[in-house]
Amino acid sequence: MTWDVAVLQDSLGPPLAETIQAPLTITIALITMFAIAWKLTLAALIMAPLVAVIIAGMGRIIKKLVIAIQDKLGDLNGHLTELLSGIKVIQSFTLEDYEEKRVAKLNRMYYKQAMRQILVAETISPGIEFITTLGMVFGVVIGGVAVLRNAMLPTAFMFFLFQAQQASNKFTRLARMNQLREKVNGAGERIFELLDTVPTIKDAPDARPLPPVKGLVRFENLSFNYDDEEKTVLSNINFEASPGDVIALVGPSGAGKTTLVNLLPRFYNPTAGRILIDGQDLCSVTLLSLREQVGIVPQETLLFSGTIADNIRSGKLGATDAEVIEAARAANALEFIKSMPDGLDTVVGERGTRLSGGQRQRIAIARALLKNPRILVLDEATSALDTESEHLVQQALERLMQGRTTFVIAHRLSTIQYATRILVLDGGSIVEDGNHKELLAMGGLYSRLHEMQFHDREYKEPILAE
Repeated sequence: MTWDVAVLQDSLGPPLAETIQAPLTITIALITMFAIAWKLTLAALIMAPLVAVIIAGMGRIIKKLVIAIQDKLGDLNGHLTELLSGIKVIQSFTLEDYEEKRVAKLNRMYYKQAMRQILVAETISPGIEFITTLGMVFGVVIGGVAVLRNAMLPTAFMFFLFQAQQASNKFTRLARMNQLREKVNGAGERIFELLDTVPTIKDAPDARPLPPVKGLVRFENLSFNYDDEEKTVLSNINFEASPGDVIALVGPSGAGKTTLVNLLPRFYNPTAGRILIDGQDLCSVTLLSLREQVGIVPQETLLFSGTIADNIRSGKLGATDAEVIEAARAANALEFIKSMPDGLDTVVGERGTRLSGGQRQRIAIARALLKNPRILVLDEATSALDTESEHLVQQALERLMQGRTTFVIAHRLSTIQYATRILVLDGGSIVEDGNHKELLAMGGLYSRLHEMQFHDREYKEPILAE
């Protein structure tokens, strides 16, 4: 996409001016030539239809080649971005030689495609120049004969040749501009294909803003499946969550936990059934007003390039410095922020790579605190942290959850024993429902998952002790 924009930028300035000037110069030259000797002008233009056909045909070929080049360049750039972000993994698995060969292969594919386009482009101009020169020679022969027979003055003939040369030069330049135009069309198609993408989730024509909510959430007979899949991801989900409740979602991989919480901010719409917040169907309210009242803290925290303050403030644009500091303090982030040379103005780097995992999580929690949502979604944020960071993040999360309706995707059952209610999902359905003690007493799926996790821990601890 960056290369597409660069192509559009290159088409502005001198190329755009040339596209305007060349037709004007050609028109003036032809009018002058017709005024001097119209028969001779027609003779000189005998090759013009052939040139026009060649330009149009080759232009279409160039456009297809340019689109293919952009696709190959996108593949190469995408792979290079992956390599840079995963350089430590590549080094740890000694994949340098393997990845070098993959990059070389992608580079060769791009090079071959680029050379095809260059070959076609560089063949057009000499070909057009040769054809227009033939037309000029034809005109010179006829004009020369006319001068020898005293049918035309030598001075008029020389002026005619001058105008013909002007028209020929500009015509060749215009052919080059046509090549650039086709390149721009190819780049423009890719850009507008992205810009014209219609979001699948959008406001209903009669959607109304969602007023400030208390946080009563109800799932009614909800089912969901992705558009390109027949398999039902969620089936007949029914439950209610009140303000202050912590609803933990537990289940094996693929049970539908993440999909369920993604329906709350309407990243997807239910296939059947509905979700209500304070009695209002989510599909009947505007996306903006809904998402303003739903906060998300993902497992893999995404921070934006910029400062720590910028990232916290993205939870509430226009927040004062005092509000940012208070949010950082509540998230247990202020201490490490103050220890940095630039404090809140510290640049976090792309995706927050200059901060540790625990620091990134606390910035994300501060961002959510500043947003102050009534409904909160947590994809267990402590599963990949060391003990100290986990403790600090857990404290911050407890502050964040106070008084809110919270949904927690649980990966480790030890972190959700405090939950008001635990929903156990399997195969897209709620198979068990209760608190920690009740579910253990049932001896069902939750009990088995709990036993597996704690048995693994007991098994590993003696080994580590040795």
